[in-house]
This record gives sequence, C-alpha cells and structure tokens, in this order.
Amino acid sequence: MTNLPGKLGFWAQVAFIAAYVGILSTAMYVFQFGLGEMPCPLCITQRMAMMAAAMAALGPFSIDTYLPSFHEIGAPLNASPAEVQQTLSAYLLAFAAMTLWHGALADRFGLSVGFHACSQDDYLAIITGYAQALGLAFETLDALEWSKRRGSRSGRIAWHYVQELAGRAGVMGV
Repeated sequence: MTNLPGKLGFWAQVAFIAAYVGILSTAMYVFQFGLGEMPCPLCITQRMAMMAAAMAALGPFSIDTYLPSFHEIGAPLNASPAEVQQTLSAYLLAFAAMTLWHGALADRFGLSVGFHACSQDDYLAIITGYAQALGLAFETLDALEWSKRRGSRSGRIAWHYVQELAGRAGVMGV
C-alpha cells in the first residue's frame, strides 16, 4: 500500500467530479421542470449555457488531478514518464480541438437564438395564453406599454410581462 493518501485524494477528486455533475444535472432538471414552471425555449438555452460553463470548469480541475498522479498512473502499467506524458498530450490535443469546435466554429456556424418580433395581436394572444394558464388578469394597455418600454413585441417580452404580472399578484412558481 504505497502512497495511500495520494490514491485517496485521487478518488476523492473523482467522487467530487461525479457529485458536481450530478448536482448540476439535477438542479437544472428541478428548476426547469420540477417547479411547475412553463419552460420557455430561451430559459432552457440559458440554463444549458450555465451548465456548459460549469462543466467547462472541470477541464482545469481534471488537469490538476491528472498531473500529480503521473507516477501512480505509470507504475501499474509499467509506462515510462514519457509515455504517460503522451496521454496528457492526447488529452490537450482533444481539448484544443473541442475548444475550436465549440468556440469559433460554433459562433460562425452554430445555433443563434433570435427574438422574433410579432404583431400586436400575436403579442396579446401570447400574453393571454400565459395569463390564462396562471389564472392572471391583465390590462391590454398595460401590456402594450410594457412592450413599448422594452422596445419590441416578442414571445420573450410577453413572458417577461406575465412574470411581472405574477409577481404583482403574488403567484409563486413562475
């Protein structure tokens, strides 16, 4: 049993990563679907982006876990330090390729979230649908004034208005 504290530390870090991913995934599910919230596509996209950012923090953490473990990784495999370093090179090469993929290429060719403007009738119909689902009443002129102050009429602005209405009425879980 050589270097038992190092092995325990390594497995403690692996357990931390597993718990971290599990907690993030569970929290995202509960906050999006478990609270009776009507999911809007942009909210889902924003939460996915937050989860991706949190997952991106695991890259540096994995390197910090991997580097001190070089000796422990190579010993059971009878690998030289150069061979173990090649595994790190392969990891960094894949990490660089994925950074390029989800960075520059995704910006150029990837998904873009747009706030498509809608007509006044469509805007009011969206608000009516959301408000009826939550049991809220609203004034048409107030809803139109809300869109003027925000500079556009879209489904997202309608959702913000209904959230504001729910806050005024004290409705929870929106």
